[in-house]
Amino acid sequence: MFSVFLLNYSMKLPCDPPQKNEKIPENAVWSGGCDGGYWFEQVDYNSVHNYYRIRIYNDFDGNLELDAEFGASNTCKREYKDEKVIVRKILFYNGEQIILKENYCSLDKIKVISSTHNH
Repeated sequence: MFSVFLLNYSMKLPCDPPQKNEKIPENAVWSGGCDGGYWFEQVDYNSVHNYYRIRIYNDFDGNLELDAEFGASNTCKREYKDEKVIVRKILFYNGEQIILKENYCSLDKIKVISSTHNH
C-alpha cells in the first residue's frame, strides 16, 4: 500500500528543466515533464494581428525544431490579447498547437517559418 502511495506521489512531482546548452537562447523558457519537453523562445509579438513568433528547441540536443507564428484560438483570444511574454504560460506543445496553462487555451500554428520536421 505504501509503495502505491509513493509511486503515485512521485509521478506528480515536477521535474527540473534540463541544463541549457549553447544552442538554446538565454531567454528561452522550458516546459515539459520528466519524460522531456521543449525550450520556447518568444521572438516577436504582433499586437496588430495578435500573433506570437515562437521558436521551439529540442530539450535534449538544443536543435531548433520549429520557428513559427502562433495565434490564440477563438476560445481565448480576449484572454491573451496583448500578452507580451506568452512563453511563461506554456504547458506543452503537441506538434500543432501550444497548450497554455490557464484554462487550457491554445495557440494555433498559423505560419511555419522554418522546421526540421514535417509539421
